[in-house]
Amino acid sequence: MNTLDTIYQAQAMQTSLPTGEHGEYVIFDGADVVLPEPHLPEKPTRQILELLTEARSVRGFTPVMHDQYVTTSYEQVVRGDLDFEFIITSQILEGLVSMYSEWIIEALKIDLFTVYEAATLPTFGIALFEREDRSHTVVLAIYADNGLSGIVQNDTDQAVGWAKQIYNEYKHAASLIDADTIRQLEEQTDTL
Repeated sequence: MNTLDTIYQAQAMQTSLPTGEHGEYVIFDGADVVLPEPHLPEKPTRQILELLTEARSVRGFTPVMHDQYVTTSYEQVVRGDLDFEFIITSQILEGLVSMYSEWIIEALKIDLFTVYEAATLPTFGIALFEREDRSHTVVLAIYADNGLSGIVQNDTDQAVGWAKQIYNEYKHAASLIDADTIRQLEEQTDTL
């Protein structure tokens, strides 16, 4: 699918598409759009979960926390099946600590789990999935007030290269989260 066709199809998400300020339009060329359907409202979420369970590693960032992704990622990391590296905002970190602090501390003991905190992130999410055969799929997750509006999925070299570049830019500006940070946040949450 060419860029314009993909953008046209993605407009059905009924939310603003990314503005292009991060160069994200490259992901639309040759991409597939996965939208919720009336009888399958979780279709984009299920697609991400499928990619997650097939991946040997995932890197990315997200402005939103999904319990299903947290649970699936955690289970795969502790089994040694997934190398997980994500950038999140302080709001998401606080939410994760309030709900999953023990899991996070346990996962941080495993070399396959790394989390960074960024001051700001775009309003969209990026996930770069790598499979055992070293092939990649990039997902651009687009959100509205009511959650995930849909995803744009692409495995072209250009899309993968762009995703790696933007991920690394945000990673270099982010702070590594360790178990002590989680414990401190947990204590702050307990005193509130």
